[in-house]
Amino acid sequence: MRFSDILHAYFRGEATEAWFFIVPAGLLLLAVGGALLWQNRTPFDFGLSIPSLLFGLSLSVIGVTVGARTPSQVQALEAVYQRSPVELANAELLRMEKVTQNFRSTFYAFGALAAVGLLLIYGIRREWATGLGIALIVGAGIGLTVDGVAERRTHPYVDALKSLRAGDQSVEAAR
Repeated sequence: MRFSDILHAYFRGEATEAWFFIVPAGLLLLAVGGALLWQNRTPFDFGLSIPSLLFGLSLSVIGVTVGARTPSQVQALEAVYQRSPVELANAELLRMEKVTQNFRSTFYAFGALAAVGLLLIYGIRREWATGLGIALIVGAGIGLTVDGVAERRTHPYVDALKSLRAGDQSVEAAR
């Protein structure tokens, strides 16, 4: 497979995940949080709505940012690739190393967030704690899903970058 095809597949997946999962999930959480604040305003509603609004805002901003920057990022990478495939591979491998390290950290963080959510629900047994716990679990689940999909998408891209750096002609062919 040509490197440019792998590059485009990776970033097409990133943009698709941003526009069709992250942004809609963020907007849904904003709507849920807003609706809960608008309705009865019970302790449960507040416990669920505030973190839903925060997660929703974060997801919406992240999704729009990633989705909007991806086309220009691909153009810049293609330009570097045309000049020097090895230069592109070296720079992108450094960036992707940080990205994959962040996945490990966020997996633990989202796992801890889910555990805190469960502790709030089953340990405190108060209405606000139940709402907050549910919101934390939902937020952690969305985060794990986003990062789980994204992390798996990195493998072929990183492998192709390593082959490119090593001068593998099959990956570099048809530049």
